[in-house]
Amino acid sequence: MVNSEIIQRQSLIVSKFKKMGDEGATFNEIENYLDKMSFRSGNNYRLTKRTFERDLIDIRRNFKIEIRYNFSDKCYKIVHEEFHEITSRIFEAFNIGNALSLMEKVSPFIILEKEQQHGTEHLNPLLYAMQERWQILLTYCSFENEDPNTYRLIPLCLKEYRRRWYLVAKDDFFNQIKHYALDRIRKLEISDRRFPQITDFDMEKHFQYCFGVTIPPDSSPQEVVLSISVEKGKYLKTLPLHPTQKILVDNEKELRIGLKVYLSYDFIIELLSMGEHLKVISPQSLKDELKQIYRKSLEN
Repeated sequence: MVNSEIIQRQSLIVSKFKKMGDEGATFNEIENYLDKMSFRSGNNYRLTKRTFERDLIDIRRNFKIEIRYNFSDKCYKIVHEEFHEITSRIFEAFNIGNALSLMEKVSPFIILEKEQQHGTEHLNPLLYAMQERWQILLTYCSFENEDPNTYRLIPLCLKEYRRRWYLVAKDDFFNQIKHYALDRIRKLEISDRRFPQITDFDMEKHFQYCFGVTIPPDSSPQEVVLSISVEKGKYLKTLPLHPTQKILVDNEKELRIGLKVYLSYDFIIELLSMGEHLKVISPQSLKDELKQIYRKSLEN
């Protein structure tokens, strides 16, 4: 069995246990479930008891989820789970992959976005350059300038935002940290120059108050207070606008939230998308900027 099918099988095992919760599942129930999924997908997820025990070891080591046999209940249960965003996304990807593997059968029931991700072919070489500390030569076309420029960069990290991937890299010549959209890369080369261990860049800290990927130059994060309609507020309680979001007021009239963010273009666009459901309480500079945008829109 190829590695992808092994990981798909393990993701199915984890999904089954998550669905069963405290009830757990016997080996026979897992065996029957995988037989059913094999029949539906056309893949081979069937396994023996020995293979199942090996899968549990791999799941504990790779995904930090421990599943053990409970002798009193005579079934297997999740006894420990460490949440990690990357692990969560891996399982999400395989769950989607399992669904899409049935594409010929289920195509009348699935509508996919037409937009395709571009630039993902650069992910592996960039990760390699980061791990091994190789500088890169990047030929890049920005939206502002269609003429390509080549930069020698120190790759620091990768960030995903709205189905696009971005490289965060340090331009050693200008001593600046910049962001590059992977779909705008025209050529990527791993150079023969190494860079020293980076100790003055903290990825989490860099993006802590960032909305999207852009950080306005010469700016600092602002304390923002927003009043949201009850209708729109239901969505923001389940899918927060930003990790710093805090609920200040929640009643039958409004959801009032506070957050700390850079007042970037991406953040402004997000607020504009809320239309009449949004009222900015503070800061005044944000209120003034939105008013100016609305005035220009009315003039148009």
